[in-house]
Amino acid sequence: MVDFIPEKVSAVLPMKTHFGVGVVDEVGKVVREVGNRPLVVIGGGSAGSSGALDAVTASIEREGLEWRLFEGVEPNPTVETAAKLTGAVKEGGHDVVVGVGGGSVMDASKVGARDARTARCVEVPTTSGTGSEVTHYAVLSVPSENRKFIQVDMALLPAAAVVDPALTQSCPPELTTVVGLDTLTHHIEGYFNTKGRSGVDSVALEGTRMVMKHLEAARRDGSDIDARVGMSKASHSGGVVIHFKPAGLPHGFSYSFYNILPHGSAVAILLPYCWKYYAPEIGDRSVEVAGALGVDAQGLSPEDAALAGAEALWGLYEKLGHPTSFAGVEAVDEAFIERAVNNILAEPAKLEATPRRPDHDNRFDELTAVLRAAWKGDINAVP
Repeated sequence: MVDFIPEKVSAVLPMKTHFGVGVVDEVGKVVREVGNRPLVVIGGGSAGSSGALDAVTASIEREGLEWRLFEGVEPNPTVETAAKLTGAVKEGGHDVVVGVGGGSVMDASKVGARDARTARCVEVPTTSGTGSEVTHYAVLSVPSENRKFIQVDMALLPAAAVVDPALTQSCPPELTTVVGLDTLTHHIEGYFNTKGRSGVDSVALEGTRMVMKHLEAARRDGSDIDARVGMSKASHSGGVVIHFKPAGLPHGFSYSFYNILPHGSAVAILLPYCWKYYAPEIGDRSVEVAGALGVDAQGLSPEDAALAGAEALWGLYEKLGHPTSFAGVEAVDEAFIERAVNNILAEPAKLEATPRRPDHDNRFDELTAVLRAAWKGDINAVP
């Protein structure tokens, strides 16, 4: 899998991926392979204003298929929205759900199709970050309880993905940054996870290099198609990585930042501090990831490589105008940190992919120290 490219996803996953500039014109053919009554799902309107929706529906119509629209999927889609979508699939007799948007739209469409039990998904991402078009995960929110939760089910894996980097050209700089940093954490967290399919480790390192090469350019000039292609490939490969090797502490903590920070921002800020925490347990993986970030890390100890890698990450964040700690985030204080640690401890599954498990007797204090270090911007305070 060293030579992994998105077109080869079907070699490792039971789905088809169609990748390339202009491939959106083939959506209709892909949809027809899956079903005959498509329900097209979008978010708050960006798919319409960018032209992505028109491109998708025109392709569907060229195949002689009638489609209906479900719109209004919000960021951090709620369980209520997913239920409404499920109802729309059932009531319309739809046998294929076409998600056109970012991670929120794709997650909602995957849940709606699965829960209806009569439909499968075709995902058309318009951002390059979540990799949701190639994972068996979906994240929903429960606003009344101020929390998010993840569903893990192979039935959530789409039937097909149509990844056209040109659809991401309208993605604004801030969103490009946030979702791009989410992609970066997918690769690095997956690589640090010592469990799961080791065959994707080479993909994780190559994906890390791709983000380092292309993210700044994609933010600077959204029309830079080479940068958009690079980030779309990275996003897609990041989805493959976390499909086989789930993310660890940064993603585990991130659910507590619901309605406080964008998901990609939360995981990116947490990553260097969690890396320092992992360092004693992951050995040369710190050296290898630091190298993928552009650090000359050969000969460094794992702990020194982690610190050098953290500096490289912060250097990238600063170029992107992104914060390196939670300092200045009003909602983050000692009470928040205590709640966040209790949240992750209440769901042990979130710690399963963590290469360094906190000592049972001291786990609250250890995790509190990591999160407090990210708040204060003091990596030396990580135990």
